Amino acid sequence: MSSAPAYRLSHRLAAAGPSASGYAGSSGSSAGGGAASVGDGPGDDAAPRVLVGEGGTVLVVDDEPGIVESLAKIFSREGLTVLSATDGNAGLELLRKHRVGVLLTDLMMPRTSGMDLLRAAKTLAPETEVVLMTAYGTVETAVEAMKEGAYDFVTKPLKRAHVVRIVRNA
Repeated sequence: MSSAPAYRLSHRLAAAGPSASGYAGSSGSSAGGGAASVGDGPGDDAAPRVLVGEGGTVLVVDDEPGIVESLAKIFSREGLTVLSATDGNAGLELLRKHRVGVLLTDLMMPRTSGMDLLRAAKTLAPETEVVLMTAYGTVETAVEAMKEGAYDFVTKPLKRAHVVRIVRNA
C-alpha cells in the first residue's frame, strides 16, 4: 500500500499539449511535476466558478491510483486544473473545499461509493456536474445514476478522447 496522500492538486501545465492517443488507466503513468498537496496554493473561495471547458477544475476520484494518475495527467495536458483523490472520503473533502466544475468518479469504491459522492455533490455543490465511471456498468445502474443527477456514465477502459470530450461538455 502506498503512503502517498489520498488527494492531490495538480496545477495546469500551460506549455504541454494533448497527447496523441491512449487509454486512461495505464498503471505506469504519474501526475507529473507541478503537483502540490492541497492547501499549498492560494485559496479559491473568492474566485468565480469557471467552467471546465474554459480551463476550470476537474476532480478525479478512483480507488485505483494508476487510473487517478493517468486521468490527472491527461486533464492537466488539456489545460485543466486537476484535483484528485484515491478514496471517496478524500474526494468529498476536496469537493467541500474547492469549486469543482466536473467530478469524475469511480462507481465502485470502498466506504464512500461513486453514488454517495454523486448525492453529496448535488447537495454541497449543485452546479458541479458528475460523471460516473465503472468497469461494471449495467443499464439499471446507469439509469439510477442519471435519476440521481449524473451528467453521464462511462465504462472502463476509458478512451482518452471520449473522456476528455465528456468532461469538456459537462
